[in-house]
Amino acid sequence: MDSHEVITRFQEFGADLANLIDDPVPLKLGEIKWQLKSAISCHKEGAEAYIHFSFGRAYPTTFDSYRGNYSNLCIQYSGEYSGSGKTAGDFLKEIEKAYSEKFEGWKGGTYTMDSDSEVYVACRGCNSDTRIIGIRANDFDIEILTAQVED
Repeated sequence: MDSHEVITRFQEFGADLANLIDDPVPLKLGEIKWQLKSAISCHKEGAEAYIHFSFGRAYPTTFDSYRGNYSNLCIQYSGEYSGSGKTAGDFLKEIEKAYSEKFEGWKGGTYTMDSDSEVYVACRGCNSDTRIIGIRANDFDIEILTAQVED
């Protein structure tokens, strides 16, 4: 393969990737759980691998009712991941717990989540278009891929 072919294939790959990024599809809670289990099974450290978001290497912290729509789930985040934070196994346990937990809406009401629940990434009490679009195992950790997705 000559250098022209390599450049052409790289450009084609970039165009395919750009199309994916231009039209991201947010994952629902059940899909997040499934992709996380898959990433854990592929990673050399398994459930002990650290997990972080693709933005600023922040890591997931707690779950709450989403301020923009109380019946949806919000995953909050903290700090910059630096070899500490939360393991993928701990995050999976919290996802499983979210199925049975009751979440209070910001203006009242109680909400329960299921596999079809929409999931947002935001600070407590904030609205956000940040959504989870995938989870992948890297060499050293597991990354939660995010994108801005307008409703």
